[in-house]
Amino acid sequence: MKLAAAALAAAVIVSPAGASAAEPWLGRWIVDPKFCTEQGDTSETMPLIVKARTLEWFVARCTYSSATRRGDRWHLNARCSTEGIRGPMPIVLQIKGERLVVRWDGGSPIEMQRCQ
Repeated sequence: MKLAAAALAAAVIVSPAGASAAEPWLGRWIVDPKFCTEQGDTSETMPLIVKARTLEWFVARCTYSSATRRGDRWHLNARCSTEGIRGPMPIVLQIKGERLVVRWDGGSPIEMQRCQ
């Protein structure tokens, strides 16, 4: 019984090495879609780029060691560097229709649209 519970718990955790294009949150996301083809210099005009082990957005560069799914949300155990500050940063990703909702360190949700 304990072995089955451990196997189920392990199946819930998504390893970045095992992440694939099937993960709906991987890709390029932007607050304002008109900036998908241009590189801006603000959080509204810079794309969020989510890869199998990293996130980059505006001044933040993060690596994550795991993504745990809880319902329709993925909780990333990340370490980020932003404006000279480095440390752990909880990041929550949620798909809502065609949009990605991102929460950095428990902050306000930021809605983004996928760049095509």
